[in-house]
Amino acid sequence: MRCLIETVRRGQIPEARDLDTDCLSLGRGADQDIRVQSRLAGLNHAVIEQEKNGDLRIRAIAPNHILFNGRKLSEAVLTPGDEFSISSVSLTVMEAPETYDLRLEIKEQTGRQNKELEDALWASINADSERSIFSMRRTAWTLSLAILLLFLLMPLAGFVYKPLGIWLRTLPVVSDLSWNSGTISAAHSFFAADCNRCHEQAFVPVRNSVCTDCHKDTPHHVAEEFRESIATLESNRCSSCHKEHNGSHSPALIRHDESLCTSCHKNIKSIAPDSKLADVSDFGDGHPEFQATIATFADDKSQPVRIPLEQKDRLQERTNIEFSHAAHLNKQGVKNADSVNVQLECADCHQPEPGGKYMAKLDFESQCHGCHKLNFDADDPKLELPHGDDRRIQTFLDGYYADRAMKDDYRLLATPPVDRERHRPGEALPPLEHLERKEWVSKYVHNVDSEVMRFRVCGKCHTVSLNQEGNEESSQESNQETSLESSQGDDTQQFWKVEPLAFSAHKFPKADFNHDRHKTQECTDCHDAEKSEHSEDVLLKGIASCRECHTGAAGAENKVASTCIDCHGFHISQNLTMDGKKIKVPPKAGTISGIESPPAGNNVSPRSAVP
Repeated sequence: MRCLIETVRRGQIPEARDLDTDCLSLGRGADQDIRVQSRLAGLNHAVIEQEKNGDLRIRAIAPNHILFNGRKLSEAVLTPGDEFSISSVSLTVMEAPETYDLRLEIKEQTGRQNKELEDALWASINADSERSIFSMRRTAWTLSLAILLLFLLMPLAGFVYKPLGIWLRTLPVVSDLSWNSGTISAAHSFFAADCNRCHEQAFVPVRNSVCTDCHKDTPHHVAEEFRESIATLESNRCSSCHKEHNGSHSPALIRHDESLCTSCHKNIKSIAPDSKLADVSDFGDGHPEFQATIATFADDKSQPVRIPLEQKDRLQERTNIEFSHAAHLNKQGVKNADSVNVQLECADCHQPEPGGKYMAKLDFESQCHGCHKLNFDADDPKLELPHGDDRRIQTFLDGYYADRAMKDDYRLLATPPVDRERHRPGEALPPLEHLERKEWVSKYVHNVDSEVMRFRVCGKCHTVSLNQEGNEESSQESNQETSLESSQGDDTQQFWKVEPLAFSAHKFPKADFNHDRHKTQECTDCHDAEKSEHSEDVLLKGIASCRECHTGAAGAENKVASTCIDCHGFHISQNLTMDGKKIKVPPKAGTISGIESPPAGNNVSPRSAVP
């Protein structure tokens, strides 16, 4: 019998827990599935069992029965909407989710409880037993006084008189360590023996100020843009979300149940009317389609935009590169630089970075150069252009063709007549001929630059456009060095540039996805790469592919139960600490408006490498 137990306490975030048991027990005992904190409740007060026909029946074991729908009964069949109570604790039978047999909502009073009528309990005790040596009352008083002495007065004396407290801690049970409700977490273990570090006052819950005294430099738990709309979070106690004394090997101090987030996000407009977020109640059937953060790259400025994966008509990321995954993953293979047919796989280009969470950035030398050579001149088939810098290409071509011209290399058909005439070794050119040769080199470099940039080499993969900045500088230099006739109207005299790449390194910055944890899956289970013909395609299949393996907190057969914080973090402030101070964090290198660019020297704007 699978049960969902939800506990509601006034002023606190509801808590939910999952139980799988044949018999759900309710009572005051520490071994009960649902513990009722009341002296009128029996140690094992009642049980709930599922009959063969599927009915759920509650049966009272204690003599004072249960109050069921206003009537005192010893047993009854439970249906949604029924209410029953044990002492001051009220329980309501709710409509159970699909994979559950029973859902109970427990309402506990946190204020001063109504006075309980203990006379009814003591009246059931045999009067003769009270006069015996081993009467229940005498035994109870003896044990109560022993507990008071051993577990309250002596630890309290050790707290007041420190030497006594140190000695008491060498004993197994009578020190203040007996008050410890459980092993402290590893993060706080260095002061585990100093209870007063957190518990400043006796019988007073740990105050928020105790947490912020140590965690004052921790980023604030409410981002500044949300502080007005969800100001109620600041009135909650830290322990509403952070649970201590759950063991040193506990996964985290943070609650993992769904209601930690859905208590607000299942109806987000009720607390944040201006929110653009959709309501979320459960990953299995109450979560909207994922939204990918992509770069629109408008007006040469990378602007990240979040677009739902279901809106295929808008889901285009302008990357300024021509690339087809389908062509590279062709099962017939592709030809490399040596014209050898090779069959590529995803891992030939995409490798995880250290730690395995994200994929490492690509660069031309490691992933592309093996097949794509940058040859530019048939006379030197092994010579290649530099990659990643427009100006380096121009400088390289200037030097290469000037060297050939000065060495009387006559293989070029466009060589001017003066260069086709032989000169004696060491003979200097007349000034005018030297100027003509220099002018020819400049024009030829412009021609080659235009050809390789636009058509043959760079333009085969990259988006290429006129470099206005470079042309203005070239024009100024030309005006200073020569008064020859300008050729600005000729496209071959224009310098060209490769447009910088821009793409979001992480399509889901609001989620925490780890590739290493999913390495048992094929890449194509999540990425639709084999059908992608263009680099603008966003290769994410959407929430449906995740739901093939993951479901909501309730779980399902052969699926992983997943709660909100398995993928999402809290809305932490990026600018303020818990005490309201500004966080001074230097901007991350290689980012533009939230879009992470590839590192310099790889697939980046060549201009960025120029000082």
